[in-house]
Amino acid sequence: MKRRHIFSPIAVLAAVLLVMACRPQPPPNLAPSSGPPPAPAPATVPTSNVSPLASQDAQWSAVVDAARKEGRLVVYGATPFANAGREVVAAFRSRYGISVDLLILGGRQQVEKLKVEQSIKQPIADIVQTGVSSATEIVLSDLAQSTVDKIPVLRDRSVFHTDPVYGPQQQIIAFNLTFLGPMINTNRVKPDEIKSWRDILDPKWKGKILISDPRSTGSGLNLFSTLTYHKALDYDYFRSLAKLDLVLWAGAHREAYLLVGRGEHLIDFAAGNTEVAPLILEGAPLKILTPEEGNTGQVEPVLMAKDAPHPNAARVFINWLLSPEGQEAYARTVSAMPLRKDMPDYTPERVRLAPKKILNRTWEAAEQSNKDLKSGLVEQVFGKK
Repeated sequence: MKRRHIFSPIAVLAAVLLVMACRPQPPPNLAPSSGPPPAPAPATVPTSNVSPLASQDAQWSAVVDAARKEGRLVVYGATPFANAGREVVAAFRSRYGISVDLLILGGRQQVEKLKVEQSIKQPIADIVQTGVSSATEIVLSDLAQSTVDKIPVLRDRSVFHTDPVYGPQQQIIAFNLTFLGPMINTNRVKPDEIKSWRDILDPKWKGKILISDPRSTGSGLNLFSTLTYHKALDYDYFRSLAKLDLVLWAGAHREAYLLVGRGEHLIDFAAGNTEVAPLILEGAPLKILTPEEGNTGQVEPVLMAKDAPHPNAARVFINWLLSPEGQEAYARTVSAMPLRKDMPDYTPERVRLAPKKILNRTWEAAEQSNKDLKSGLVEQVFGKK
């Protein structure tokens, strides 16, 4: 059933003030003092006489020139950009001379802010980096646009570990792949005690498990919907899990991981390898397991916002992020495996995962998570908030 939203004049005014207050302020001009390079002269050779690839390259050069003239990019970032985004956008700015305003927001904040911007016809965001569930809602709310056909790095998708493009009109583009799985305190739990997801249902773990709250968007909901979508587990499994006095964690992931590291809880049901790796390297007694049913593979998406004020800069950013240079800038910063197969793995060997099976979080699985959440099924399983 669709929900109707009725806005009073006061609510609308408040929304307008919220958007204007959150509008990123232009940073100091960091472009070279000589200014952006001039636009190329119009081609004197008819396009029909130019090879398709050369024609495409010429078109892309025009996009890059137009992006430099726009001179600015606004990015709404969530996890993992909260940790690595500033270094990544600094590398992009250095490469193209385009200033970047990075605003870190939660997934729900991103969705609501985009909705307000569209309602008052004052779009601010160019790029949204968000979680899979939030990306799905952004697409279903018609807050993103597809730009795949204008991104040259996507001409050959076979160079990626998984197809980076998905969505009903290919609005979502992945730039990173994270594996989710159960994480244990290695001082208190032996890895061979949990060889299967079903081993977690052992009564001895009662009261010792936490999970990122599946009743809202996040890794807990992602794991719940992806495992059930691929039929690795069913809803009855999660009903049994909920009876083990689960702690439904609504705080930052890192804080949850630290609780497990201190032994206050022994198992985190939905931990991401790229976020846990730094803690393990710092000496935390943590380990993500690879159950026999498989780990879920979750892509980290970026989207081009609907009516982006700087569309060319947005396209250049997405293309760069998926290029070897952009992939290295991100993967080195977070010590992760690039999405590209033609690049080395920057994950330290002691924290690399080798899943027995990868259960990809497809568009259909993401849609299911939204349906399960909105229908009330998730609250039926885990209890009402």
